[in-house]
Amino acid sequence: MATWQYPTVEGRGGSTKAILLLALAYSLFYLMTLSRSLQGGDSGEFLVVAHRGSVAHPPGYPLYGLLGRAIAWLPLGNPATSVSVLSALCGVAAVVLLFLALRRWGCSLHVSWICAAFFGLTPIFWRYAGVAEVFSLAAALAAALLWLAGREAGPRGLARSGLLGWVLGLGLSNHHTILMLLPVVVLGLFRAHREASRRSWLVPILFLLCLAIGLSPYLTLLGHDSGSGWSWGGSLDLQALVDHFVRKEYGTFSLGPAGQQVGPLDNPLAYLAHLPRSFNLLLPFGLLGLYGLVRSLRHLRQATQAGLDAIAFLLSFFLAALLLPSRFNLDPGEANFVLERFHIQPDLLFVLPCALGLDRLLTAQPRLAIYLKEVAIGVLCGLALSNIPAADWSEDRTVEEYLFNALDVVRPGGVVIGTGDLTLFGFLAVQQVYHHRTDVTYLDLNLIRNRWYHQRIQAQLPRCDLPFDQNHTPVLEIVQALLESHPVYLAGESVPTSVRQRFPLYPQGPLLALLSPEETLPLLPQVEQINRALFARMSLISPPPNRWNIWGRMAYSLYARTWNDIAANYDRLGHSAHAEIVRSFAKRYTVGE
Repeated sequence: MATWQYPTVEGRGGSTKAILLLALAYSLFYLMTLSRSLQGGDSGEFLVVAHRGSVAHPPGYPLYGLLGRAIAWLPLGNPATSVSVLSALCGVAAVVLLFLALRRWGCSLHVSWICAAFFGLTPIFWRYAGVAEVFSLAAALAAALLWLAGREAGPRGLARSGLLGWVLGLGLSNHHTILMLLPVVVLGLFRAHREASRRSWLVPILFLLCLAIGLSPYLTLLGHDSGSGWSWGGSLDLQALVDHFVRKEYGTFSLGPAGQQVGPLDNPLAYLAHLPRSFNLLLPFGLLGLYGLVRSLRHLRQATQAGLDAIAFLLSFFLAALLLPSRFNLDPGEANFVLERFHIQPDLLFVLPCALGLDRLLTAQPRLAIYLKEVAIGVLCGLALSNIPAADWSEDRTVEEYLFNALDVVRPGGVVIGTGDLTLFGFLAVQQVYHHRTDVTYLDLNLIRNRWYHQRIQAQLPRCDLPFDQNHTPVLEIVQALLESHPVYLAGESVPTSVRQRFPLYPQGPLLALLSPEETLPLLPQVEQINRALFARMSLISPPPNRWNIWGRMAYSLYARTWNDIAANYDRLGHSAHAEIVRSFAKRYTVGE
């Protein structure tokens, strides 16, 4: 069998033109499809962090927050647009840096360009390059580490070691998954040590010093005044900041405070199953490239370039694609929309074996190179067209509309109780960034077990004496205390059974209104008329969310729940014909697969 050889790296001519073309094309793609409104998940919190200088949930993401703060002043209409632009620019940087990294790891010019361009069009990366999330910045920093560790990286010796430390520190200030590239960083330091010659002893010192500088954004979280905005954890002292950094509240390797029973292979297998969907035509070349890298391990004893590259890359890919997912505490079937974001970094790494495999084929069959450009352009155009529906946020305002509509239902001084990021961060952004319905208080039933959050809500509701228990949420006692002095509503899909059994309630817009002992439950026809009037006043101009917008679909399900609940009550009263009329309203908010 023929011995694997790395493709020969030709001169760097043409790289400048390739970089400019990538930067222009992907700036156009990402800016055209980015979100121009508030979206679900963590996006609402990142809007608050960018516009108010607040502290995000663990581990804090201070680098993205600082960059968001720097760009939030742009007068682009909706406050969400400027932070989406930040993610788009980071996405462009990730594609360009990945191209440069592929070149430094031995891939030819055209293949590097094609594979970097392919990655930029993968649906998950493209989608997160258009919304207020940290993952496109994380990809850009990971690509920068790959470039800095390459065989012939521009910075050499001490400059290489310092930049490796600085970029790794910045990566840790943005998203901890950058640690999965530690084997690549060690490879870069090894090369820096050899290049530094007589001053090689300075390599680790400079690396650690620059690492500390890269981590310096965390200092901006110290002592933050939570009274002026949003600060997860309250005012952070040094010990609290360390706990925030290591995600002590969640558990370092957990994605949430409470997870399902998940087998150690469930999430790694879910990632492997995702690869064909993301890479399709490039997948065979990726497998060929992985095979070549594994074969290169036999050169490791001689410390050859090929052996060192292979061991560093394979270890990093194993950590990102298999080991880290094995520690996640969320079921890949039920929480795929949460887990898919963690596919971006291993996807970025997988591009390297794809490029090596394609180069290997062209080396063995040079005649195929004649058709490479034409075929690649056709494939990339087809990929862009097919993935636009999954990546396009530009007209999707479903989540923002829901949040405004829900708050507008609430009576002055009311309290909304709920759980989950859609309502927690969504209402937070609407009130603190859009300055809408600031008289309403939102109370999260999960966070209320934290002393800092309990104190925050208690300060907002001084007339209530809210019970506190760090081990479980005393839901009934909290609701009872609130009903004595405030209008109370429930938000979200999950309504505690104990609340339904104890307190009378009825649907009011996309919320459920709870009744105090002095109030009388309206008759069913009155409930229907109330909701007909509320829905007539609601803003529902956005097209129905597509299957990729899980948060938008959740919002639509809450609209539908109102009418389904009313129809179910008509059924119980024996008015089946009218129940079907009411149920037809629910069908307007039922989104198919």
